[in-house]
Amino acid sequence: MRPGDPALSFAERFGLLVERRWSAREEGRLARRLERAVFLDLAELSFLGGAGNVILTGATGLGNTYLACALADRAARRGHSVL
Repeated sequence: MRPGDPALSFAERFGLLVERRWSAREEGRLARRLERAVFLDLAELSFLGGAGNVILTGATGLGNTYLACALADRAARRGHSVL
C-alpha cells in the first residue's frame, strides 16, 4: 500500500511518512560517512603512483574546489607537480 491509498488510516499514512523520512535521513548519514572515507583514501595520494587522476563533480557550492585544492596542496607538499 502507498501513503496516498485511501484504504490506509491516518495513523498508518502518518507512520509511513515518518518511516520514509527516517530512512532518508539514515541514508544521508551513511552517504556522508562513505564520502568521508573515500576522501581520506584519496588524501593518501596512492592514485598518483599509477598516474591516476581525480575528477570531483557536484553542484555549485558543495566544496568541490576546496577539496581539489586540499588534494593539490597535499600533493605539492609531498613533492608532486600539480595543476
